[in-house]
Amino acid sequence: RTLPLGTSQGCLVYLAEELKKHTDLPVIALGRINTPELAEEIISNNKADLVALGRPLLADPQWVNKAAAGKEETIRPCIGCNQGCYTKILKQEKICCAVNAEIGLVDKELIDFTQTVDKKKILIVGGGVSGMECARLCSMKGHEVILLEKTDKLGGQINIASVPPDRGELVLLVKYLERELTQLKVDIRLNTELTMDLLEDAMPDILICATGAHPREMNQIDFKDMQVLYANDVLAGKKFDAQHVLIVGAGLVGCETADYLAQ
Repeated sequence: RTLPLGTSQGCLVYLAEELKKHTDLPVIALGRINTPELAEEIISNNKADLVALGRPLLADPQWVNKAAAGKEETIRPCIGCNQGCYTKILKQEKICCAVNAEIGLVDKELIDFTQTVDKKKILIVGGGVSGMECARLCSMKGHEVILLEKTDKLGGQINIASVPPDRGELVLLVKYLERELTQLKVDIRLNTELTMDLLEDAMPDILICATGAHPREMNQIDFKDMQVLYANDVLAGKKFDAQHVLIVGAGLVGCETADYLAQ
């Protein structure tokens, strides 16, 4: 099975290392080898003769070229979510990737990154990974981009999703996008909400909304004196005093919040 987020990087390397003690044949290590540093450590310490990359090459097909050029920090990270690759393969559907929108597209559908001659001023509202990726692509095309985020940091709900146990790797995607936007000199404005004054002052040609999803409200139930919180509030650090907690919803958010509270 393809190893998911939460399993440690290089978690199967010990098997290759043991095999090398018993054979003269070339041994290939695999299993969440996501960084050139880890790959180099495995080979230089004679734990394996080769390393195999699967999902990291879906996340960034230029992984090897960037590593060879000493540009490891520019590699788009695989977050091990299995949503577009392994899950799709099991269903015999066309693969995609949560961090690389171009995977699975044919040539005519790929993004043309040649500089546009029709440059626009683009205002993007929302500094989560959707807004950040949109800002990255628009800036690469040569547009003037302003990115607004009402909180004091970029990343949006990925920052919350990274809080439950064994989910910390998710912030690697945020850090990658932050580096890209800094390199592209995108105008990032934190602690800034969209107002009519700001809109009139910026006068963008295009306004893009990337403000994310909101949890469903539960107004139809009378909870009497019970304190009601949303999972995002809990994972964001909102304090509450309770010994017994009822979680409504057993999807990933509910399960990971339960895991977080139990620990």
